[in-house]
Amino acid sequence: MGYIPKAKETEKPQTGKGKETNGPVPVKEQPKK
Repeated sequence: MGYIPKAKETEKPQTGKGKETNGPVPVKEQPKK
């Protein structure tokens, strides 16, 4: 179930993890974090 909210961040990384990782991050780096 936790994978659902992550998928939304994949569409707009700059809004979620992208902001923490300084810019757009590949989808592969999000789950790794």
